[in-house]
Amino acid sequence: MDAKFERRFKSFCNSLDALAEARQRDLTDSFVLSGTGAKFSITFDLSWKVMKDILVQYYSITGFITGSPREVLRESFKAKLIS
Repeated sequence: MDAKFERRFKSFCNSLDALAEARQRDLTDSFVLSGTGAKFSITFDLSWKVMKDILVQYYSITGFITGSPREVLRESFKAKLIS
């Protein structure tokens, strides 16, 4: 994979770790809750872009190249990348 994928994947892993940390915080605090929502949005965005990279690079699937999250998730499911 190329350097762009490596950076994106590392960002995804870091974002996922930060999101997991939210479970240990007080989610009744509106500041924590809004931060957790923002982190979830970032993590989701990175996740489908990483899946798209994997589908293109490893599976050579390019029919969804317009690349909306829905299309990428659908193709990832078909390729059994996710369940």
